Amino acid sequence: MSRRLVDRLVSGDIDPTTNLTRIPGIGEYLEERLARALRRARPLTVGSVQRALRGRTREQVLDVLHRALQNRRANQCVGRSPDGPAVYHAGDVNERGYEAIAAILEAARRTDRVAYTRLPAKLPKRSVASQRCGCRTVGECGRDTLCRVVDGVCVPRHARARGFESAMTIPNQREKAAHHRSVRRRSKIRTGRDLDAIADHRAGHASRLEYVRAGDALWRRPSPRVRVPI
Repeated sequence: MSRRLVDRLVSGDIDPTTNLTRIPGIGEYLEERLARALRRARPLTVGSVQRALRGRTREQVLDVLHRALQNRRANQCVGRSPDGPAVYHAGDVNERGYEAIAAILEAARRTDRVAYTRLPAKLPKRSVASQRCGCRTVGECGRDTLCRVVDGVCVPRHARARGFESAMTIPNQREKAAHHRSVRRRSKIRTGRDLDAIADHRAGHASRLEYVRAGDALWRRPSPRVRVPI
C-alpha cells in the first residue's frame, strides 16, 4: 500500500469526487472491471468505490478485488517491457491495482473504523523463482540455479518458493501436492456470462489450469487462461 496515497486521501488532496483512473495503478481496464464487479456506473470515483465496499467483510472485499483486478494476461509469460522477450510469469491479480484500492479503503477506515475492514497493504511477495522459472526454456532452466526441469517444464527448484495468489476461486500458482484432487477440481474455469471470460474462451484460452508435480509442490504451467468471471 502506498503510504503517500493514503496520506493524500486522508488530507483531502485526493477527495471522494476524484476519478478512479487518476489514481496510480488504476487504468481504464481495471476501472471498467471494478465498475462491473461493484455494479456501479462509470466513471468510478474514489468515493463510489469506498461506498460500494463499505460494511463488507474482509473475505467479501478480497473476493471482489481478486476477481475484478485480474491481469488481462494473467498466467502468461510476458516481457518486462512492451518490446522485450517474454520472461515473466504474470500473476493472476494486478499488484499495483490492488495496492491502490487497499490504500483507498485504508484512508476511509481511518475516519470510519467500524464501516471498513482492514486489508493487507500488498499482495504476498513472490519468490524470484516463481516469477521467472515457468518462462524458461529447458536449456535456460538448466543454467538457472533457482530452477529445475520436471516433466519437461521449468519450475522453481525449492518446493517452498512462494507463488502468486489466485483469483480466489481457482488454485494458487503453488499448491501442496497432497491436495492434488482438490486442485484438479478447482482448476476448471467456467465463463458464465462474464464478457471478458467469454472473450477469452472465444480466443482459445484454456478453461482448465495445468499443474506439474515437483516433490511436495504443484506448480502451475504458464498459459493463456480464461479470466475468472466477476
